[in-house]
Amino acid sequence: MRRLQGMRAGSVGEEGEVIVQQAPVSVGKEALVTQVGDFHFFFGWRSDPFFFDVNGNFNRMQFPGDDFFKDKNVCGIVVEVPNSELGINKVGIWARTVDRTEQDWIQADRGGRPLQAVFLVGEQRDGYLSGQPANDDRFIGVFAHELEHSGGYAPEEAKDVSRTLLPDILSHNPRASALSVQWPDTD
Repeated sequence: MRRLQGMRAGSVGEEGEVIVQQAPVSVGKEALVTQVGDFHFFFGWRSDPFFFDVNGNFNRMQFPGDDFFKDKNVCGIVVEVPNSELGINKVGIWARTVDRTEQDWIQADRGGRPLQAVFLVGEQRDGYLSGQPANDDRFIGVFAHELEHSGGYAPEEAKDVSRTLLPDILSHNPRASALSVQWPDTD
């Protein structure tokens, strides 16, 4: 796992500071956690804690409460980073998955929040998954359209919600307590 900051965060390949390498992958019941300094890493399979009513989603957002994921597992990457590594200002955190091809590295996926890509279809989806949060404004209309047509949102409300979902980053304020939630301003 490598860390890239600032303008370098858009780079792929073998750039950046190596934080951990050759950490074990958890495939059984035991969670194998690797510690490097104050960083903790987990890579592997766990029971999926996500609740989502898939049937309700495809039934015009009418949710009967069925948890599609109750018997599913998820392959995850969990990184615990001390605040001291993030500085003192608010930060936006996102991650990406890159695959090495014979020619180069290709970005296959990215995100800060779970399930953002479900709002996108076709060419827009590929552009989103291969893009960076700094360019997410171009997807507000696509997100809003999907929220209007499958979620029943009014046009302006759909745009407001889309602006809270994008850019696709996890916002963190190291000065705030761990229990506070930082929601983007929508005014």
